[in-house]
Amino acid sequence: QKSLDWQIDSGAWERGALMDFSDTTGIEVQFQNVRGFAAYVTTRARNLPARGPVAVIAPQEVMYGVLRMFQEWVEAMQPPWDLHVARTATEAEEWLARFNP
Repeated sequence: QKSLDWQIDSGAWERGALMDFSDTTGIEVQFQNVRGFAAYVTTRARNLPARGPVAVIAPQEVMYGVLRMFQEWVEAMQPPWDLHVARTATEAEEWLARFNP
């Protein structure tokens, strides 16, 4: 939540972002925590400008699955996020490049 708050407070919220979870190991995630964070994001984003595009690199199976769940929730927000969960940096960078021709 601190990272999200920083993005909002610093003005980074409206810019594109690339998040890399490639080196994440030993993650223990509970469904309700992911859902709770998605709810927090939804609440914080209600009165903000549209979110810039976000690409996430998640090559590990569990992290990829958790982030895909999160993606489904934030894409249902109004306005929806442009969020892409990728397995590789190349895929994520190519997706982000679409927003900066």
